[in-house]
Amino acid sequence: MSIIRRLLAFLRRAKPGSDAATSLSRRDALMLSVGGTIPLVPLAIAGQRDPVAAGIAPGTMVARPGGRARTLQAKALDIYSVNDKGALGDGRTDDTAAINAAILEVHRAGGGEVIFGTSPSPYHVVGPILLPSNVAINLNGQTLVGRSFNEGVMFATATVRNDILVRNNQSFQQNDAVLYSSVRNGVIKRCAIAFEFRNFNVSCHITDVATLDVLQFGVFFQCFYMSLTNCSARGPSDRSKAAFAFTGHNNLITLLRVSATMESGFLFEGGTASVSLIGCSCEGGGGSAVAFRGDCLGIFIDSGYWEAIPGTVFDFRAAGVCSVSFRGNYVNYADTILDDGGPQSPATLFGSFDASNYLANIGITHDDRTYRGRMLLSCPRNFIRYEIPFANDAPTGAPANWTIGPSIQAARDTAFTGRSLSDVRSRSRLHYGAPIPLSREGDVGDPYPGTIDRSGITIATGGGAVATVDSAISWRPNSLRATFILAVMDNAGAHKLFGDIYGDQLVRQDRSDKRVLLEQYQGRVRLRVGDIDNRSGGASITGSLQICT
Repeated sequence: MSIIRRLLAFLRRAKPGSDAATSLSRRDALMLSVGGTIPLVPLAIAGQRDPVAAGIAPGTMVARPGGRARTLQAKALDIYSVNDKGALGDGRTDDTAAINAAILEVHRAGGGEVIFGTSPSPYHVVGPILLPSNVAINLNGQTLVGRSFNEGVMFATATVRNDILVRNNQSFQQNDAVLYSSVRNGVIKRCAIAFEFRNFNVSCHITDVATLDVLQFGVFFQCFYMSLTNCSARGPSDRSKAAFAFTGHNNLITLLRVSATMESGFLFEGGTASVSLIGCSCEGGGGSAVAFRGDCLGIFIDSGYWEAIPGTVFDFRAAGVCSVSFRGNYVNYADTILDDGGPQSPATLFGSFDASNYLANIGITHDDRTYRGRMLLSCPRNFIRYEIPFANDAPTGAPANWTIGPSIQAARDTAFTGRSLSDVRSRSRLHYGAPIPLSREGDVGDPYPGTIDRSGITIATGGGAVATVDSAISWRPNSLRATFILAVMDNAGAHKLFGDIYGDQLVRQDRSDKRVLLEQYQGRVRLRVGDIDNRSGGASITGSLQICT
């Protein structure tokens, strides 16, 4: 027997006014009205809901007159319709009061879900809709429309005082924090700010919400342990107002697949810690895609999509102490990829920008706009480590559109083909300048800003030819420590030569009869390999010559 048939049989056996006839909760009745199934065990006793108990944590058992104690998780299953409180959803009547009445009823009951009904027209909301603790708002795929673009707030956090919903933005008290609340599954149009949330804290989230013709998706102040997932902001915007603005001590926040097609995307200021942007994006921004002001610590930007940005993608010009990790981001058609503020910047930056970040279409003109793809890295306290991927035929040194200051750490990863000595490379590292210790690794010679040299090789033609292997290693007869390994292919066969260099002395470790000499050439280390049978002109040398660290 189906659940519905069993329920109807149960109700036919019940007498009017009996416990059995009154054991359907509002959630059960609402689910039946939309064709849903209900549990066999009733969840609530009609007319016996509890008043809100301040400070109740999830899992706390709440006593109910005439019934069993229930947890807040169980209460969250109760559903309340805004239409039951008079919301019309006709696109003309202001439904703000009816929506807030449904929210207050849920709050009095100790928690539950407020759901919007199906309507061919949007819900007209002058706002703000007030959101206290323990309330889940399900927009049910509906659209909420405010008065006009750049006017009004759609949602605001609230507390309850004297059984009245009051915004919590005036003064903060412990009881004003919003806990275990959420908004999901809908569209918000035509207002200045969709979410103006203060102390939107533990286990709070906004999920599957899009804004259109809204100046700012959200302004968040002192929010902790909250998340945004599958949210988007599109439409006209103001470059000075970020679509997602986090101001004033916002910590432990996760943004997952959050996108802005706006002039400015994301702003973090006023003290931010432990924030993750995963799969986020900004497109068309003439301002900053992601801007940092003040101290921002433990920021993780992973797998982002940043495209068609004539402004700055990552903006540190007004930053303080920041630690930021960039990984796997795709940057396409951007004028300035990263700007640390230059020599006068107050910022102190730490972190990494590794080779998994892909930078595309640099120096390309598109729709009469040139995207230069600049990296402006001249802040005296920029200690972010940058990795520069490049192919074998790429020019040496940093790209021409990078401005590099004396404190920058730059690393280049090279490809391995084995075609010549210059193709067989170890990972090259540069640390130099200011308080960063001077170090080097690989056959990079003396490091200096923006340049990593390659070695070159020349083989004469003939029966007893000589090959020269010119390195980028400075000639230091009293301090050099290096090693080499060379594979020679000529008309006589294959030969392997290897050994060590101590200052101006070369010590062979192989058993080949070919001559290898060490000499200085233009202040650099040169190896001369003799007795090469290169009568056919097809001889080759591969291998490596590098400093030992």
